[in-house]
Amino acid sequence: MDSSSSLELARIGVPACVELGITDSTLTASSDRPPAKLGAGRSSIGRTILVGVRSITSVGVLTLADGYTALAARDEERLMACLAEDVELRTMTGSYRGHAGVRQWIADMDEGWSSWEVTMDGAREVGDRVLVEATLTARSSVNDIAMSHRFWIVWEVTDGRAARGIHCVDAEEALKEAELGRPATSRRR
Repeated sequence: MDSSSSLELARIGVPACVELGITDSTLTASSDRPPAKLGAGRSSIGRTILVGVRSITSVGVLTLADGYTALAARDEERLMACLAEDVELRTMTGSYRGHAGVRQWIADMDEGWSSWEVTMDGAREVGDRVLVEATLTARSSVNDIAMSHRFWIVWEVTDGRAARGIHCVDAEEALKEAELGRPATSRRR
């Protein structure tokens, strides 16, 4: 992988967006924006913006960055615009299909966590897929214990919309998934 196909993301201030010619409202969540229609709106708001990018040519990476920003802002309309109608999301706890499925995943997360946020820490193209490094930061609704967990998601983006996302526990599994394009679990048999 060459560095031009890699996109580094960081949680910093607004100026880097200006450097890229991307407006703040395009890729960042605003803490003064009230939670929109997603779930109970208990997700903390992050400011994820692009830094250290030579040029952004990947529609897939831009689509996913916008989607994760919309999720953090609880902007349902913008999130659904980033997702294919028949999107498939396979998490470590279950599978979800379509926009209704994504809404159910968010409701399930809201039920298990008193607050939670998924941040996109980095992304790179692997063939026709995008490998996203992410962090789930959450507080349990049962015992109020805080946690932070890094994981990886392999995304297929078709016609500028995320069509399939598969959560993986480690980078090695995600890279295999991205390169082979089939579920890691089917290769273990």
